[in-house]
Amino acid sequence: EREDRASDELTNDFKYEAIASDAHFDRAVFDGAEFGGYAEVESEEELDFLGLPGVLEPHEVRTLLLQRQARQAKRAAARQGITEHAPERAEPPQALHRTLGEQRRLLNSLVGMYARVSGEPHGAVHAELRRICGGPAVAQASVTQLQQRIELLRKRLGS
Repeated sequence: EREDRASDELTNDFKYEAIASDAHFDRAVFDGAEFGGYAEVESEEELDFLGLPGVLEPHEVRTLLLQRQARQAKRAAARQGITEHAPERAEPPQALHRTLGEQRRLLNSLVGMYARVSGEPHGAVHAELRRICGGPAVAQASVTQLQQRIELLRKRLGS
């Protein structure tokens, strides 16, 4: 009873007011990759991504997202009247974690080279790359963000 009175006293001083909000699905991010960019707002495709089953294993989620992404890309191309698709890969794509690891190693080696040439500290080079290219620290950056930093360093190194 004492606990109930305390809870009641808390609600006396505050007023509940519902506010409106509006949001649109942009994309799903899973394991560093983005999915659902082809989905139109308020479409069945968008609902596909919002209704992912929560009982799947990570590799099953990845497979499901890749299948949905491929299906949506074909539908988007058909809507735009594009009939030619990129040729299928003869070999499966590399695992994203492997690509990320390779990109991080390459970026760190280029940062080291640039730091030696410029005389700047290694950390200062990373900070400058983040300032110019944007994005989070290397450990949280996507493949695209890492690639932008690599390209900038290659231009600066003249390679």
